[in-house]
Amino acid sequence: MQKIVFESQREPDKQSRCTGHHGITLFFEDNLSEDFEFRTKFIHDLTVSGSAGNVFRRGRGVDVSFDHHKRAPHSNLFTNIDAGEGSRMHLCGGGAALGRHSGGGRRSGTYARSGRRDGRLRISGRR
Repeated sequence: MQKIVFESQREPDKQSRCTGHHGITLFFEDNLSEDFEFRTKFIHDLTVSGSAGNVFRRGRGVDVSFDHHKRAPHSNLFTNIDAGEGSRMHLCGGGAALGRHSGGGRRSGTYARSGRRDGRLRISGRR
């Protein structure tokens, strides 16, 4: 999937302050999602669930959530993503009966830094 833009004219939910529930969800293996932009907030912007070998790269959003939605997703990569506010990066969902949020091999970008003038957090696979 490439060049997907999420926008909404819906009023944000009063409790979650989001306009939708799931943005991009990958349930299977070996998918690439790149050059995406969230101009609105979802409860779970980027989701992996019971999946492996997926890559999210070169994306950006208002306040991105990297949701590991249980069923032991493993060996997924999130890289070169501008997480926006960065206040919900590790907000994960899924009921207790679905097991652990992640299996082994969970990967994020090589490092995170917040030295940008606008205060936004960037996760990058480059040094």
